[in-house]
Amino acid sequence: MLEQLIQEKHSVSDTDSTKPQLFEADAVSSQKALEEMLVKDKTIEVVDHYEDMLRELFTLDHPQLKANKVKLQQEFESWAQRQRDNKGGFTRSGIWAYYPWRQQLVHVVPEDAYYRLRTARNHLLVNQDEQRILRDIRVGIIGLSVGQASAMTLTISGVSKQLKLADPDIIEATNLNRIHAGIADIGLRKTVKVSRLITELDPFANPELFSEAITEGNIDNFLLGDNKLDIVIDAFDDVRMKTQLRKVARKQRIPVIMATDVADGAVIEIDRYDLNPDMKMFGGRIDERELDNLPTEADIKDMAQIAMKMIGVQNPPERMMASIRTLGTEIAGYPQLALASFLGGALTTYVIKQIALGNDTLPPRVEVSLSDLFH
Repeated sequence: MLEQLIQEKHSVSDTDSTKPQLFEADAVSSQKALEEMLVKDKTIEVVDHYEDMLRELFTLDHPQLKANKVKLQQEFESWAQRQRDNKGGFTRSGIWAYYPWRQQLVHVVPEDAYYRLRTARNHLLVNQDEQRILRDIRVGIIGLSVGQASAMTLTISGVSKQLKLADPDIIEATNLNRIHAGIADIGLRKTVKVSRLITELDPFANPELFSEAITEGNIDNFLLGDNKLDIVIDAFDDVRMKTQLRKVARKQRIPVIMATDVADGAVIEIDRYDLNPDMKMFGGRIDERELDNLPTEADIKDMAQIAMKMIGVQNPPERMMASIRTLGTEIAGYPQLALASFLGGALTTYVIKQIALGNDTLPPRVEVSLSDLFH
């Protein structure tokens, strides 16, 4: 009996939904659809903090009132009364976002107002004109380990409403040392998980998922597609496709940011093909004729050695090198730490911000070692 019940529940679990369904609260058609959905499914949880969001918006417009909570509340109530719908509330105002994988219906202010709320604490570190530029930039991410940290840091920072995410893998238990996921996410596609994380933070975001391996046959589609990417983050392991990515990006003048976590640090390499399409791959550390003749068959240890040349760390940590020497014999996968992945996500976000806002003087390469900083 227990086995049958578990199998039945397992078979109906949601593994495909990646974005919320949005309903315009003041539209009659949306109101009818919401009524039908709530009547049909009694398990849906309603989360409504709409009035709290309005209060925050009002405070943003009247910062001088924040120190006087009584006066702020009085002024807000007077203002809010004029915003209420014909039923005396806010049910028919704003947007209702339904998250099927959570079975939650969430009430949120319209997109521009919500984006203003989310980025209010960025001002004046990032001004409003800059924030709009950052919102519209098109960023592709290949590989969702360091890439996931980049995706989340970009989204939290209000950068790139339309991230393009590529990774063919599912979440495994051994991934949980470095990515935002829980035990219940094991078996879920990494692209699906990241899209859910993004849209739970920003229901108006529109991530595009590429849940297959990047190959010579689809790299052009990933970079160009319907809308050419402005920047691409290389955070994946396929050394052959790293080379092919640069060939296409160089031709299309798309900058490539390679983000690599290295022990307790991170390396960021910035190929500004938008400024100089003739610049050498991987800082010229590998002859391009060698890159064109990479072996079609190589064991994990050999590929790791090639990858190390591409990354170009001058004095790699001994523990990392010891791990690489035992790949395929004593350990099954390349070692990675969460703190290094998150550091890589922060560094890539900074670089993308600088490129988007017109900084043409970034260094081609930055290495950050936490152990060196704290030595």
